[in-house]
Amino acid sequence: QRFMERLSELPLGATAIDRLRLIAHAFLPADDESRTALGFYHAIGGAALTDPDYRGDDFHHNAALLHGVYVDVISAGQQVGDIDPGLDSHSVASLIAGTVTGLSIHSLIDHGGVSRAVDAIDLLLSRIVSERPPA
Repeated sequence: QRFMERLSELPLGATAIDRLRLIAHAFLPADDESRTALGFYHAIGGAALTDPDYRGDDFHHNAALLHGVYVDVISAGQQVGDIDPGLDSHSVASLIAGTVTGLSIHSLIDHGGVSRAVDAIDLLLSRIVSERPPA
């Protein structure tokens, strides 16, 4: 819900990279509300490491939804030439989600880490930009 609201605020000419950046940044603990939400999210993930009752879609259904959103944005970006069409959208979505999850944990542990996390996300996204014009 948090990033869907933010997506609706993007200007009409926003690129797929703009959308991916907005979604990824929404998963960083940049304020008290997001620190609390992400702390809870990662606590459930931590519990799942030792308790199988906390694994699977019942506790992590949003991860599958988020992956689908990433894939949709990446695929749309590939169609219009924003994102390298030679990349597998599912693999890129997994790479972005995994990177954001790791950076989120790092930022929660080191409260000065959000700006570095933003820089790392931007670096990752710069690597998937299409270098050739759309066909």
